Order: sequence, then C-alpha cells, then structure tokens
Amino acid sequence: MSGESYGNGMYVVESTSTESWPASFLFFTGGGSVGAHFNFDMYTDGAFSGPENSANSLDQSDPYYGDWVTIELPEAITPTSFQFVKRTNFLGRLPGVFKIYGKTFASTSWDVLIDQGSVPTNPEAEHVVSEPSGVYKKFGLVVNRLAGTGSGDTTLNFLKWHIKGETIECECNEGHWLTESGSCQACAAGTYKAADGDEACTACPTASTSPAGSTSPLDCGCGTGASIDYTSGARFPPVLVAAGTEVSGQAYGNGAYEVVQTSSPASVSGFHPNNLFFTPTNGDVGASWAELNYESGVFKSSLASQAQYQVDDGYFGDLVWIKLPYKITLTAFQFVPRTGLNNRVPGVFRIYGYDEESDTETLLHDQQAVPANPLAEQVVSEPSGMYNEFGLVVKQLAGADSTLNFLKWYIKGVDAHHFCACGEGYTSTGSGSCQACAAGTYKAAVGNEACTACPTGKTSLAGTTSSQNCV
Repeated sequence: MSGESYGNGMYVVESTSTESWPASFLFFTGGGSVGAHFNFDMYTDGAFSGPENSANSLDQSDPYYGDWVTIELPEAITPTSFQFVKRTNFLGRLPGVFKIYGKTFASTSWDVLIDQGSVPTNPEAEHVVSEPSGVYKKFGLVVNRLAGTGSGDTTLNFLKWHIKGETIECECNEGHWLTESGSCQACAAGTYKAADGDEACTACPTASTSPAGSTSPLDCGCGTGASIDYTSGARFPPVLVAAGTEVSGQAYGNGAYEVVQTSSPASVSGFHPNNLFFTPTNGDVGASWAELNYESGVFKSSLASQAQYQVDDGYFGDLVWIKLPYKITLTAFQFVPRTGLNNRVPGVFRIYGYDEESDTETLLHDQQAVPANPLAEQVVSEPSGMYNEFGLVVKQLAGADSTLNFLKWYIKGVDAHHFCACGEGYTSTGSGSCQACAAGTYKAAVGNEACTACPTGKTSLAGTTSSQNCV
C-alpha cells in the first residue's frame, strides 16, 4: 500500500486452509462476488465441527477453536471497531460466535479484544470496541459458530473484514532512545535524555556517569576515579534571561532562578534586585536598595533590629537571597558596579548558603574589612558544602555612600554533575571516563591531564598519587 494519507506499507495475511478464494480476499482486491472462502463443511448446524487441535486455534494458552485468519498491519493502531461484509445471499456464512484478538509487534501472546459469545441480531452490524485501549499491529479472528444454521451454512465465507482504528504516533519516553529496529531502549549508563522523542541520548559531561535510563543531566555524577573540580567554577546563571523565565539549552545551569527574599521592596524606584541576576529592566542602573540605609557607608544601627535586615546568626544589613535550580558549591563571586558609582558596591558583607533539606544557613564567606579592590573576583578559600540558595548581607559599602546600588552579583560555583575531573592517581581515557594511572606513573592533582612517568630507574603501583611513591 502506498500513496495514501495513512496506512501505507506492507500487510501480511495468514489463515487456516481455504478453497480457491483465499483469506487475503478479505483485505485486498480479488474474489469477485465470492470473497474469502474457507474449507467446505467445517461447520455443522453452524457450529464448528473441525478438529479441536492447535492448527485450529490461535491462542494455545487458552484454546478457542474455529477457522481463523490474521492480518499484520504496517503500523500499530488502537482498534475502535470491526465489521463483516456478507457475500450476497449468504448472510448465514458470516461469523456469528467468534473472538477477535490483538497482538503488539513485540509480544508473543494474544489479547482478546472482542468475545462475541452469541450470534448477534444483525451479524453485519459494526462491532464497537467498548473501551478502546492498547496498541496492536496484528489482529486475529477465530470463528467458532456461523451466523446461520441452514443447510448451506457449513462454510465460513464472506466478502470483507473491516478493521477500524486510530493510528498512534509513538515516541520514546525520556530516558529512552529509538533503536534501528523501531523499539525504544533505555539510555545506556553514562548518558541521559531529558525529553520524550526519538532523539539519541546525550553523554554525561567528562568524568561523570549516570545510571541506565537517566532522564536528566542532574542524574550524572562523578564516575570512578573522578571528583568535583573546584578550580573550574562557572557563573550561575550561565546566561541572562527575563525574570521568571527558565534558563534552557545551556551546557549547565538550566532551570529556574528566583530572587526569593530581599530587604528592598520592588517599589524602590523600580530597581529591584532581580536586576542582579536577570536581564536588567532599567538599563545601566542595576539593583538599588532603599535610599539612606547607610551613613558614611555604614549600615545604620537604628535599622539593625528590624527583622527584614537580619539573618539567623544576627548579622544585619541590606540583603538579597537567590534560589538556583539545583545545588552547587560556591567557589568565587564578584560585584559589578554601576558606572561611576564604585562606592555603592558591597564592602563589608557576608555570603551564606541555605540548605532546604536541613533548613540551615551556613556562613560561606565573611568579608570583615573593605577589600583593596572591591570590584575584583574573590575566591572562596576552601569551597565546601552544596546549596541551592545563596544570601548576601551587606553591612558596609565600599565607600562613604548612603545606598546599596550595583549592576550584578556574579555567583560562581561547581555542581556534582557538570564539573567532574579525574582525581589524583587517575587520568582521562579521552572518551569521557577516568582510568587509574598505569604502573610506573603517578598524578598528584585533580584534572584530566596525563599521568607523569616516575623518575628513571623507579616504578610505582597503578593509581599512584605522588612521585614520592615511586620506588
């Protein structure tokens, strides 16, 4: 079949023995006014009287006997109804008591779709499937009794078997990919697929792996011999989007970002702290907190007792909290000033991490004095812990100004999914995984570099992490 709006492809018909008019006439051109004509005298008084053996039953696990015919379609459908068309003047030769079965292309067993236990009042009427469900590629009909009991009603013989149904546009679920055979298979370990579709799975980042069938890059974690590379921190969010819009399509950091708390209401000149992390709505002004909260650059002590300016450990000042789509370890941060207003960036401040699971705030950086260059990137000396919320509390500005006001707060960090590298004693295989350094070599640092050969005349065990272990 070709050139039609649906149903194109190969149809395959099988049946019990027929006379000169095969069962294929039920579905294809041929048979004239006779249609398909099965063996003579297989029915007595309309009831099947042939041998009750495996040759006359489709489902051997639950035998049901009679002449049978099957058709395999080129694509799977959900059946909605069936109908038989009689040969002129031979209404009694239509199926009367029968079962219609369905089988998926991957199954070896039949499902009963219609079990007609008695001869219907009108054998030519359409048989509607009461609750259409399931997807089938092959259908079978077994006729146990004809519609009539006359002297000529000893043979199954009719013109057409109409099968109606809905074509199904199937696609592989997330975590699965489409094989060449047309079936869906779970993504292999070390890969993932985050959306439904027939696309290939995506490999986890270098030195990370995932369980088979993974559905998210967040399922990837550092593999054997690998650990988080704290020297490779990247900016979160990775790109600027409008507030309330999720980051997507990036190599890392995809998902929703949200400014969850601030000591400055959104009404302050419209310069909301959202502008620190999202596409600015106010040009080059950035985020601005309440005016005159600082005197000579120092947060006013008269405001310190107000809850909106405090965190759990009692530290106070103008503050902002941002929530990331998943947990990261903070490795560095930086403040970008508004043009000509360097004095308004944070000078003395604290940065906190919040863990939703334990409901605890952890101090990550305590800047106790205004740095020589408050605009420089500041590196966290000992990165630790993983958090999806970060808070900045500013107690003193970088200069003698009265208002906290700057363009951007760059948060840099690493996660356990995208920033893995081969650990000490391991090197990259070049295909995304890590392997132990060979005997006679060593590697003392985290990274994907090659292992170093031991000094001449010395050797080492596989996986050695220091030249001192070369002997």
